[in-house]
Amino acid sequence: MKTMQIRLAAMLTLSGLLSAIAGCGGNPARATAKPSNADFSIEFAMDGSGKPTGMTITPDDGDAWLEVVKQPGPRDNQVVWTSKSEFKIRFGQIDDPQLPLKRNKRLGDEKEDWNLSTKENGQWVYRLRLSQGSGSGKREVVGAKYFVKHLPSGVEFDPVIIVGRY
Repeated sequence: MKTMQIRLAAMLTLSGLLSAIAGCGGNPARATAKPSNADFSIEFAMDGSGKPTGMTITPDDGDAWLEVVKQPGPRDNQVVWTSKSEFKIRFGQIDDPQLPLKRNKRLGDEKEDWNLSTKENGQWVYRLRLSQGSGSGKREVVGAKYFVKHLPSGVEFDPVIIVGRY
């Protein structure tokens, strides 16, 4: 738990600092430095009975800081998780992950409860499409913590992961 708090504090501090620098600099090149999409692979470590004992998300332990683009291409403004095992993902507030995201702080098309993966080309896939933002013309940072549940066993993992967007 302490590691999660330290990691969260460091990421939020860095995000705030980068936002302040980008806002003061007025350099459009900085705005495009962040990726607009992320692809993650989930691997479940299984015991002999088929119950997962751990989970690994690659790359970067599933951490992503993304910038939504106004004119997206086919892969922009989305986060995609894939796994060989069926799974589902639930998003929660950073300060209290058991609470669903507030309506104005949602990342995109996620549901308030669990989001099911679907089978695509032999893999289980969940695709989160990020929203364009409030339309106020101001940059906003929204974040969420998410949980992954291995569906065949019902085991839930808390990977200490944050997804953010401007």
